[in-house]
Amino acid sequence: MALDLAAARYAIRHDLALMRWYQWERDTLSLGAHEAATRTWHRERLETDGVAVVRRPTGGRGVWHAADDLTYAWTGPLPDRGSARHRYQELHEAMAAVLRANGLAARVSPVTDGRADLTPGACFDLSLRGEIMVEDRKAVGAAQRCFPGGLLQHGAIARHDHRPVENRYLRTPPRPARSSQENWPSAEALAEALEQDELARGAERAPQELTDAIATASVAELETFADQEWTWRR
Repeated sequence: MALDLAAARYAIRHDLALMRWYQWERDTLSLGAHEAATRTWHRERLETDGVAVVRRPTGGRGVWHAADDLTYAWTGPLPDRGSARHRYQELHEAMAAVLRANGLAARVSPVTDGRADLTPGACFDLSLRGEIMVEDRKAVGAAQRCFPGGLLQHGAIARHDHRPVENRYLRTPPRPARSSQENWPSAEALAEALEQDELARGAERAPQELTDAIATASVAELETFADQEWTWRR
């Protein structure tokens, strides 16, 4: 989270668009920036089970990131807040095409199923317009944060239905798991396919000096994101 926030500030300041794909070292719950986490999740149960919990700089509800899932962060300049929705749709249209090329029945949802708010629940309980569905399951969800002149967008690519594990930690009633015949590539293979698609459309790999500069800048954010009292402050 510290890296993504530092990348956003760097990219906007230098008029760059940056994309990063990554996996989590272990299963992790990321809370939305303004989520009422203590009303939604059992903190004590998560801590007893040793589940890592962080709070994102982007909005939305909590997201369960399995260690074999893939997460992306896109950041860059935007002319105005109204173009954030266009960027959301554009990113997911390109990703859905890659998923289809890898044998998945992926489509970008044209409608919102439910109300997009911060009432207790998990991010993947709702499918919103512009998110990616695979078969009848929301497979890619995203959240944004607008800055003056720019945007940070986080997206979670869930290779499996995480409702069974989320049910243990949510304070809301359990939700049934979704049956599925999806046959996903590994997270590593998926990241490679997404990167190749970006390169084919004109992107370039970031030079080492740029990634080093962002890593150095992120150190100033580490203490905040590592503070569990800050994470659970609401």
